[in-house]
Amino acid sequence: MTAFLVANLAPIMFGSLIVFLLFGYPVAFSLAACGLFFGFVGIELGTINPAFLQSLPLRMFGIMQNDTLLAIPFFTFMGLILERSGMAEDLLDTIGQLFGRDPRRPGLCGDSGGRHAGRHHRRRGRIGDLDGPDLAAHHAALRL
Repeated sequence: MTAFLVANLAPIMFGSLIVFLLFGYPVAFSLAACGLFFGFVGIELGTINPAFLQSLPLRMFGIMQNDTLLAIPFFTFMGLILERSGMAEDLLDTIGQLFGRDPRRPGLCGDSGGRHAGRHHRRRGRIGDLDGPDLAAHHAALRL
C-alpha cells in the first residue's frame, strides 16, 4: 500500500482537490488544505524533506511583504466600498451625462477627433465602449 501511495501521490492529491472543490470549499482553502495534508503524508512516507514545511512561515511572511501583491486585496476592497456606498452608481451617472444623447453636445470624446483618425480609431477611442451595458442602462450614447 505504501508503494502505491508513493507512486501515485500526485494523482491522489489532484483527485482530493477536486473532491474538496466539489464539496463547495473556496479554492484558496482547498489548495492550502490539500497541500498541507499531503505534505504531512509525504513526510510520513519519506518522500518529502521536513525542512520544506519548516520554511513555510518564512515564505508566507515574505509573500505578505511584497508590495505588488498587497495591492490586489486593497483594490478589491476599494471596489467593494465604491459599490456599497453608491459611489459607483454616481460615477456611471456622471459618465452617462458626459456621453449623453444630446445631439448638440457629442460628449467628452465626441466625433471631432474621428474625422482625422479614421472610423476604426474613432470607435476604439470612445470610453463608452469599455463599459457598454452599464452605460446603456444610464442612457449613454453607444453608437458605433
